[in-house]
Amino acid sequence: MSPHETENFKINSIDMQLTGIGAVLQADDGYTKIVRIMPGGPANRSKLIKANDRIIAVQNPGDKEATDILDMKLDKVVSLIRGKKGSVVKLTIIPAGTDERKVITITRDVVKLEDQLAKGYIIERQRDGKREKLGIIKLPGFYDKCSSHCRILLERFNKEKVDGVILDLRHNGGGILQEAVNLAGLFITRGPVVQIKDYRGRQRVMSDVDINVTYNGPLIVAVSHMSASASEIVAAALQDHGRAVIVGSKATHGKGTVQQLLPLNRSFIANLAEDSGQLKFTISKFYRINGATTQRDGVAADIVLPSIMEHLGTSEGELPRALESDRIAKAEYKSLDQVSAFFTSLRGASSKRIQTDQDYKYIQQDIARARERKENPSISLNEAARRKERIENKERIEARNKERADRALPEESYYEIDIKGAQANKPLKKLDPPKPKKESTDPEPNPAEDLNTFSLDPELRETLHILSDYVILNKKLAGN
Repeated sequence: MSPHETENFKINSIDMQLTGIGAVLQADDGYTKIVRIMPGGPANRSKLIKANDRIIAVQNPGDKEATDILDMKLDKVVSLIRGKKGSVVKLTIIPAGTDERKVITITRDVVKLEDQLAKGYIIERQRDGKREKLGIIKLPGFYDKCSSHCRILLERFNKEKVDGVILDLRHNGGGILQEAVNLAGLFITRGPVVQIKDYRGRQRVMSDVDINVTYNGPLIVAVSHMSASASEIVAAALQDHGRAVIVGSKATHGKGTVQQLLPLNRSFIANLAEDSGQLKFTISKFYRINGATTQRDGVAADIVLPSIMEHLGTSEGELPRALESDRIAKAEYKSLDQVSAFFTSLRGASSKRIQTDQDYKYIQQDIARARERKENPSISLNEAARRKERIENKERIEARNKERADRALPEESYYEIDIKGAQANKPLKKLDPPKPKKESTDPEPNPAEDLNTFSLDPELRETLHILSDYVILNKKLAGN
């Protein structure tokens, strides 16, 4: 890992904070554009820059002159702008809507990545004449203390008397292994969560040893092709324990290995600079408590939702030199078997909805196009043909977006609760009804778009329907 990659890993997987100006940047036709100002950060407090301003030069203390950053790679620009707390950075910017250049000075400070923390949502709606409350926890990564944050949100859900919970791990690429064990432990009394076998063949079991259960109601774990590593550990453990229904892509990413980082400047390689980066090497494989591995195979969903990601060749098993899957002995545990009795009914109801859902018709069309491109990967070099294809794609996306915008919004209420709000016992924040998420016609979409906006994409909407069905079936079984 390069020094820049090492820094980003530490920021996004462990610390959840950085030292800089607090702005989200994007490369835009040679410029570095500010796409969002982070609340409470130095840029926000300075009032000197705003979204859509462009940065064209950066000057740090000790620099004789500003460094021109036109056409510079974004990661290099970011490394120039970040720095030590309390240090200053001069930015030459072009404010949005003008051609004027101005130089501003901002003092760097610690910026907490609030957007990457676990967050809770509650959806209230009518079902068969009765009011139901469904909770969602979105967890982007397994950062330090994320399991404690999820526990706080679940405790708030209990207070709000939610009928069921979705743990959304669809965009979670993993993180700290112990946090995965702790998170799974919030839903089971105690028992094994994951098995690990190192390069010497030594095996050990990581278990939840806390007898307390934070949430014991209906639970769904939402996964996708991008759910990897620690996400797969949690999904697999809750599936093997019979505690949760796994909903999403046919299988998760398939990363069943454990890596260790070795700073190169402290290794056997001499005469390296202090910021030489780190060597990341695989030391172990982890296994499900049933003895199988998630390596290559991933975690198979109990209820599969169609996804174009399965057809893009991005899974672990399709990477060069990926380790093979294998098995070890099963750990000692007894399944709770809380969900298998409902699978047939839940799958049948979901399949019927998907067959008539317009968004899933769009997804099936996209899957068909992806298959066609895979079978016939050639691309025309004729300019007229390429322009025609681009126009057709744009028209198709615009027609879809118009159809979505014309739909009637469901009669539902939406609420949000973050970690700070839950800790302070603040009231739920009521949200405006989420608008259908637009497909982008931009070949390089804005990475910060809708970052703070709650949206119900087709997968999450269908997962809510499945959870609602699960809640009703569970109540019938209990005689309520």
